[in-house]
Amino acid sequence: MKGRPFFVSTATIAAGLGRVRSIASDLSVAAINAKVIALRAGSQAAGFRPITQFIDQTARATAELGNEIQLSTQAAARAAVSERRADETVRRLRRARVSAGSSAPSLDTVIERCETSRIAHSESVSRSIHTIEVLLDEIDTRHAAF
Repeated sequence: MKGRPFFVSTATIAAGLGRVRSIASDLSVAAINAKVIALRAGSQAAGFRPITQFIDQTARATAELGNEIQLSTQAAARAAVSERRADETVRRLRRARVSAGSSAPSLDTVIERCETSRIAHSESVSRSIHTIEVLLDEIDTRHAAF
């Protein structure tokens, strides 16, 4: 998702999160159905119980990954807002410095701090988006194996 505008990345993430919820829901229904079948079959379905446990564990793990994706998405959104604010602050301070001329050397220090903050927020956005991509890939891998 590198190089894409943030809103495009968040839309992609939202679509992926929708897939996660759909997968978790499907797995949950499958786990319930499998448990019902195993209960009806009684002792004859003893070998089927590990399969129902596997399905149930997979559904829970998928839901947990969905929660992690949601948290990472929220972190990315917060960092993106902070990045945007820092960027706007840097632009305004640079304009103020030009207007003030050489009589405002203290602005250079403030501009430098804001730029450092902007870079840190940008890196945080990138890390969060990378984390989300990894989690979505993990879900796709688990779903393909299922």
